[in-house]
Amino acid sequence: MPLMTEALDEAIEAIEVILGQLERTPDSETGLGNLRAQILSILWLVERDPGIEAAADDLFNASAAVVRVVDDGDSGVRHKRIMNEANMRFRERLRSAIPSQQALKLGLTR
Repeated sequence: MPLMTEALDEAIEAIEVILGQLERTPDSETGLGNLRAQILSILWLVERDPGIEAAADDLFNASAAVVRVVDDGDSGVRHKRIMNEANMRFRERLRSAIPSQQALKLGLTR
């Protein structure tokens, strides 16, 4: 298995954990900061792609909306569904990702 795929899988797995935490107990500072870090690490690994970048923005914004509404006392059911749908779109877009020059220089592909 190429190292690139392993690195992407690890970051995607970390995002899944973070989103699960945000669904249960939103923590705007820690959760969103960790989510941003994982998204940025993925964007660093892949060649620039407007579709992937838009999906990443949608995922982050949907996650921030969950934190906002739950902080306001709302259950956030609708926002959580939107966040999970945004995550699925992001993952789908990553299927067509091409390794970035940085990933290639570090030998993250075989």
